[in-house]
Amino acid sequence: MIRLVKSNIFPTIKLKENQNEFVTKEEKIQKLLNNKNSKAYHILKDDCLIGFILLVMFDTKKFFMQDFRIDGKYQGNGLGKRALDLLIEELRNEDVVILTTTYTYGNNNAKKLYEKIGFIETDIVDDRDVQEVNMIYRFEGEKICIK
Repeated sequence: MIRLVKSNIFPTIKLKENQNEFVTKEEKIQKLLNNKNSKAYHILKDDCLIGFILLVMFDTKKFFMQDFRIDGKYQGNGLGKRALDLLIEELRNEDVVILTTTYTYGNNNAKKLYEKIGFIETDIVDDRDVQEVNMIYRFEGEKICIK
């Protein structure tokens, strides 16, 4: 059984070797965990810590998913999708209207997962230092304007 538990502690999650470049740096996460507009969740499978989610509120009832990670040994089994489904369910119950996130351009695993959940691409940031794709999840009743 997968469940989300609110926590303000950043856990040690072992990613697969090539994935560290795709996630938020620990120093930034630690700073955001102390922000009153942030909420974080540990992802548990049968009481075993397997992942982490960090959300930052950027406007009333609107959140950015700053970090999402599943331990490498638990990837590929649908647990990340199940965790995001639970997150969406919880946010819907809190009357959240928008959830946004990004993935690094070329990270096709993240793209496929987010699309399965219902996120859609809004635009691509292609700066010298950043190549990210912005995505949005629209809760029912909220209109999305895509540039």
